[in-house]
Amino acid sequence: MAKPEALEAGCVVSVDLIPGTAPHNCYWGLVQAIDKHGMRIHSAEWDDGLNRLILSKEDFYIPWVNINSMLVSTE
Repeated sequence: MAKPEALEAGCVVSVDLIPGTAPHNCYWGLVQAIDKHGMRIHSAEWDDGLNRLILSKEDFYIPWVNINSMLVSTE
């Protein structure tokens, strides 16, 4: 299970989920909020033309128990 102490709002994460828990196995985006049960992230994509991160208008919640592994990027 992921350790919420390693995260904070504003981090960019790539999350690999346990197979069968969501339509895709891997998601990445900007962490919006964290609680004891999981985290809420805005999914994102990189725009090469603008050389910046583009956030989607939707966010989603990922429970800690569904996370297989995670890469965290901080400042």
